[in-house]
Amino acid sequence: MINMIKIERAWSMPNKRTFQIKPIGKLILQELGSEYVDPFPFEGKVDCFDYLKTLDDNSAQYGVLDPPYTKRQVSEHYKKNGGICTGWHTSSGWIAKVKDEMARIITPGGKVITFGYNSTGIGKKRGFEITRILLVCHGGDHYDTICTVEQKINNYLL
Repeated sequence: MINMIKIERAWSMPNKRTFQIKPIGKLILQELGSEYVDPFPFEGKVDCFDYLKTLDDNSAQYGVLDPPYTKRQVSEHYKKNGGICTGWHTSSGWIAKVKDEMARIITPGGKVITFGYNSTGIGKKRGFEITRILLVCHGGDHYDTICTVEQKINNYLL
Protein backbone atom coordinates (compact mmCIF):
# COMPACT_ATOMS: atom_id res chain seq x y z
CA MET A 1 0.00 0.00 0.00
CA ILE A 2 1.28 3.46 -0.90
CA ASN A 3 1.19 5.99 1.91
CA MET A 4 -0.61 9.10 0.66
CA ILE A 5 0.96 12.23 2.12
CA LYS A 6 -0.86 15.53 1.88
CA ILE A 7 1.68 18.30 1.14
CA GLU A 8 0.69 21.95 1.46
CA ARG A 9 2.43 25.31 1.33
CA ALA A 10 1.38 28.53 3.03
CA TRP A 11 2.92 31.96 3.58
CA SER A 12 3.05 33.78 6.89
CA MET A 13 5.29 36.22 8.72
CA PRO A 14 7.85 34.51 11.00
CA ASN A 15 7.30 34.46 14.76
CA LYS A 16 9.52 32.98 17.46
CA ARG A 17 6.31 31.64 19.00
CA THR A 18 5.72 28.95 16.37
CA PHE A 19 2.13 28.16 17.33
CA GLN A 20 1.10 31.81 16.83
CA ILE A 21 1.96 31.59 13.12
CA LYS A 22 -1.55 31.42 11.61
CA PRO A 23 -1.18 28.41 9.26
CA ILE A 24 0.63 26.48 12.01
CA GLY A 25 -1.99 27.29 14.64
CA LYS A 26 -4.65 26.16 12.19
CA LEU A 27 -2.77 22.90 11.48
CA ILE A 28 -2.49 22.11 15.20
CA LEU A 29 -6.22 22.69 15.74
CA GLN A 30 -7.14 20.55 12.72
CA GLU A 31 -4.86 17.65 13.57
CA LEU A 32 -4.62 17.68 17.38
CA GLY A 33 -7.16 20.05 18.87
CA SER A 34 -6.10 21.85 22.03
CA GLU A 35 -4.93 18.96 24.23
CA TYR A 36 -1.40 17.70 23.51
CA VAL A 37 1.95 17.09 25.15
CA ASP A 38 4.51 19.81 24.45
CA PRO A 39 7.88 19.17 26.13
CA PHE A 40 9.48 22.45 25.00
CA PRO A 41 7.50 25.32 26.62
CA PHE A 42 9.46 25.40 29.85
CA GLU A 43 11.84 28.24 29.02
CA GLY A 44 14.97 26.12 29.40
CA LYS A 45 14.74 25.42 33.13
CA VAL A 46 13.16 21.97 32.69
CA ASP A 47 14.87 19.71 30.20
CA CYS A 48 12.34 18.35 27.70
CA PHE A 49 13.88 14.86 27.87
CA ASP A 50 13.56 14.80 31.67
CA TYR A 51 9.95 15.99 31.41
CA LEU A 52 8.99 13.26 28.90
CA LYS A 53 10.62 10.60 31.12
CA THR A 54 8.02 11.42 33.82
CA LEU A 55 5.10 10.39 31.55
CA ASP A 56 3.73 6.86 31.28
CA ASP A 57 3.92 4.66 28.18
CA ASN A 58 1.01 5.21 25.77
CA SER A 59 -0.36 7.98 28.01
CA ALA A 60 -0.94 10.73 25.43
CA GLN A 61 -3.05 10.82 22.29
CA TYR A 62 -1.26 13.84 20.78
CA GLY A 63 2.10 15.57 20.98
CA VAL A 64 4.13 18.35 19.42
CA LEU A 65 7.90 18.66 19.08
CA ASP A 66 9.00 22.23 18.50
CA PRO A 67 12.66 22.16 19.53
CA PRO A 68 15.19 24.84 18.73
CA TYR A 69 15.92 24.11 15.07
CA THR A 70 19.74 24.33 15.10
CA LYS A 71 22.45 23.35 17.56
CA ARG A 72 23.27 27.03 18.05
CA GLN A 73 19.62 27.75 18.86
CA VAL A 74 19.61 24.89 21.42
CA SER A 75 22.61 26.41 23.19
CA GLU A 76 21.17 29.94 23.10
CA HIS A 77 17.76 28.75 24.31
CA TYR A 78 19.08 26.93 27.38
CA LYS A 79 21.60 29.65 28.30
CA LYS A 80 19.10 32.52 27.83
CA ASN A 81 16.54 30.86 30.08
CA GLY A 82 18.88 29.89 32.89
CA GLY A 83 19.17 26.24 31.97
CA ILE A 84 22.33 24.22 31.58
CA CYS A 85 23.35 23.33 28.03
CA THR A 86 25.86 20.51 27.73
CA GLY A 87 27.49 18.91 24.71
CA TRP A 88 24.76 16.26 24.86
CA HIS A 89 22.09 18.91 24.19
CA THR A 90 23.85 19.99 20.99
CA SER A 91 24.43 16.46 19.72
CA SER A 92 22.15 14.57 17.35
CA GLY A 93 21.82 11.94 20.09
CA TRP A 94 19.86 14.36 22.29
CA ILE A 95 17.02 14.97 19.83
CA ALA A 96 16.95 11.25 18.98
CA LYS A 97 16.38 10.45 22.67
CA VAL A 98 13.66 13.12 22.86
CA LYS A 99 11.95 11.50 19.87
CA ASP A 100 12.30 8.05 21.49
CA GLU A 101 10.50 9.36 24.57
CA MET A 102 7.76 11.07 22.55
CA ALA A 103 7.18 7.84 20.60
CA ARG A 104 6.96 5.91 23.87
CA ILE A 105 4.23 8.09 25.39
CA ILE A 106 1.96 8.39 22.32
CA THR A 107 -0.87 5.86 22.06
CA PRO A 108 -1.22 3.76 18.89
CA GLY A 109 -3.34 5.81 16.47
CA GLY A 110 -2.16 9.03 18.12
CA LYS A 111 -0.42 11.86 16.29
CA VAL A 112 2.66 14.04 16.66
CA ILE A 113 3.49 17.22 14.76
CA THR A 114 7.22 17.97 14.52
CA PHE A 115 8.47 21.44 13.53
CA GLY A 116 11.88 22.30 12.11
CA TYR A 117 14.02 22.80 9.02
CA ASN A 118 13.58 19.17 7.88
CA SER A 119 10.76 16.65 7.54
CA THR A 120 12.41 13.82 9.48
CA GLY A 121 9.70 13.77 12.15
CA ILE A 122 9.55 10.94 14.67
CA GLY A 123 10.18 8.28 12.04
CA LYS A 124 9.16 4.83 10.83
CA LYS A 125 11.61 3.03 13.11
CA ARG A 126 9.69 4.48 16.04
CA GLY A 127 6.39 3.26 14.59
CA PHE A 128 5.17 6.47 12.92
CA GLU A 129 3.95 7.22 9.40
CA ILE A 130 3.88 10.68 7.80
CA THR A 131 0.35 11.74 6.83
CA ARG A 132 0.77 15.46 6.11
CA ILE A 133 3.48 18.06 5.55
CA LEU A 134 2.95 21.80 5.73
CA LEU A 135 5.67 24.10 4.42
CA VAL A 136 5.32 27.60 5.81
CA CYS A 137 7.23 30.14 3.75
CA HIS A 138 8.29 33.25 5.67
CA GLY A 139 9.62 35.18 2.66
CA GLY A 140 12.84 37.05 2.16
CA ASP A 141 15.90 35.55 3.76
CA HIS A 142 13.98 33.39 6.27
CA TYR A 143 14.01 29.60 6.24
CA ASP A 144 10.65 27.86 5.79
CA THR A 145 9.16 26.11 8.80
CA ILE A 146 8.51 22.46 7.93
CA CYS A 147 5.61 20.90 9.84
CA THR A 148 5.49 17.10 9.72
CA VAL A 149 2.31 15.35 10.89
CA GLU A 150 2.72 11.68 11.77
CA GLN A 151 0.44 8.99 13.11
CA LYS A 152 1.61 6.15 15.35
CA ILE A 153 0.85 2.92 13.57
CA ASN A 154 2.98 0.52 15.66
CA ASN A 155 4.72 0.50 18.98
CA TYR A 156 8.43 1.25 19.05
CA LEU A 157 10.23 -0.89 16.45
CA LEU A 158 13.91 -0.41 17.31
